[in-house]
Amino acid sequence: MRPDLAAARISAYGPGGPQRDRAAFGVIGESVGGLRHLTNHPPGPTDLPPVRVGIRSGDSVSGIYAAFGIMAALRRCDAARGDGKGRSIDVALTGAVFSLLKGALPEYVALGTVRQPTGGGIATAPPTNACRSRDGASLLIAANSDPLFRKLAALMAGRSWPRTRAIPATRRGWRSARRAKDAVAAGARFLVHVLSASEAHNRSNVWHAVADSAEDDARMLGALPAEVGVRITVATAFDCPFDGRIALGSVLELIGRPAALGPDVEICLCDTMGRATPDHVVSLCDAAAACCPQVSTWAYHAHDTYGLGLATTYAAHCSGLRVFDAAVGGRGGCPFAPGATGNVATGDVIWMFERMGIATGADLMALQRRLDCADLRARHRAALKPALGQQRRDARRRLELPLRRVEVEAATVLGVEVDPPPLPCGAGGGAPRLQDGRW
Repeated sequence: MRPDLAAARISAYGPGGPQRDRAAFGVIGESVGGLRHLTNHPPGPTDLPPVRVGIRSGDSVSGIYAAFGIMAALRRCDAARGDGKGRSIDVALTGAVFSLLKGALPEYVALGTVRQPTGGGIATAPPTNACRSRDGASLLIAANSDPLFRKLAALMAGRSWPRTRAIPATRRGWRSARRAKDAVAAGARFLVHVLSASEAHNRSNVWHAVADSAEDDARMLGALPAEVGVRITVATAFDCPFDGRIALGSVLELIGRPAALGPDVEICLCDTMGRATPDHVVSLCDAAAACCPQVSTWAYHAHDTYGLGLATTYAAHCSGLRVFDAAVGGRGGCPFAPGATGNVATGDVIWMFERMGIATGADLMALQRRLDCADLRARHRAALKPALGQQRRDARRRLELPLRRVEVEAATVLGVEVDPPPLPCGAGGGAPRLQDGRW
């Protein structure tokens, strides 16, 4: 072999380590390297097939790294002060793919965060994302720098955005006030700022100490016009993936800071992990209302990790809360809270309250019609199917009930025994009774 030869090879896992003797090819490299995991559909049921990258990204990236390595080796060999020696370059296929994931490794080492599949979306760089427009087309927005965001805000200015909620928080807290101004200029009239009751989660979510995030709240409010509404969302108010159950006293102390900023600030208590139980929710909601009576609007944000989302939502309602967050089809989650699943489903919340006789002003049928144009039809329909089915059965029973009553009255006159008509839930105040020939 020529002593000045530069040679490159692409191995599966590199020349060292316990997997050095194992073979692999592009698909395995893309899987082990994490690319196929992150580009798959978000967790949850879907009617779409698993995502498969349609190009040979693993082979291509490895080849590029190998070419760089050869050029560097030749420069080292042929330079004026080069050593004239050849070199052997090894490029690990899995390592080359993993390098595309940017901050995934530092996030895991420093914060313990494991990135989850996001499909075509980007969970960490709003407003850069793939969005669905009203006419069903897809729109790619890339505005993750201040100059681009200002241009986007200028293009959106003049539009009417009633109750549109914008989240101006960034990982550089001092920019929150500026982003808030940009959002207002774009037409937003309700802004949301997030801080965590857990120090570890707050640093994972926005890279800030809780005290710094609280200062951002005050700075943001001072920069806004009086007519703009503000919500302070307290994440991990009940439980944290890093710190465990959050002490009630520390949550109340934190809530007192935004509550002191003004009576019109809406405060939302978040069960980020979905681990709260109804009694836990009642105790915190009651204590918060007693601690901060000046707060005019409280909200509750539930995740359904352990199937308690509806139960805790109702518990919050029993404590006097009237604003509740929900996600269509139970979508959602938190990329910086390992183990957190989707939010409580919008259809389930609407159906529960309407079934209890509590008006929501929402229409399940209209919600279903909107979902017919969405990408995640299967998941949404599955979540709404029980509620819609019961709604249709109730409507049918309401239509059939008068006819059945006519049959009973006619049979009573004729002296024929028939079964009593079924009454819809809550109608009549109890079991049906026959009185004066009528049920």
